[in-house]
Amino acid sequence: MPSSASTKDGVLAELVGLALPQGDARDGLLADVRKREAQFTTALGDGIAMPHARSRHVSALTLCVARPGSPIPFDAADGRPVEIVFLVASPADEPGAHIEALRSLSRMFQNHDTMTALRTAPTADAFLSVLRLAEAR
Repeated sequence: MPSSASTKDGVLAELVGLALPQGDARDGLLADVRKREAQFTTALGDGIAMPHARSRHVSALTLCVARPGSPIPFDAADGRPVEIVFLVASPADEPGAHIEALRSLSRMFQNHDTMTALRTAPTADAFLSVLRLAEAR
C-alpha cells in the first residue's frame, strides 16, 4: 500500500507489479493499463485515481491500492494531484464484474468520512478495515 513512486507511470507499474508479481503477463497488463490511461485520465478528482483495464493477462478480478508518499500529478480535471490510487484489473471476458467493481468503488469515493479514514489510515490493515466496513454498508 505505501508507494515510493513519484510519477503516474511509476505508480501504475508498481500497482501492476503487485497485481502480477512475476512473469510476462505483468508487461501485458501494464501495457493494457497504459493504453486505457492514454484514452482518458482515470483521475477522478479529490485526490483519487482509479486506473483500470480488462486484460487477457489477468485470470481474476484484482484490486491493488497505493498511497504515494507525496501526491502525484495524474491529469485530474480538478487539477489536484493523486493521494490514493486504486488499480482494478479484470479478465477481458468478464465485463460485468469489472463494471461492478468500478461502480462499487465509485460509490465508496462519494462518502467523505470513508475517504478521510482511507487517507489517514496508519497501516495497510487499518486501510483494509476501512474498505471492508465501507463495502458492508
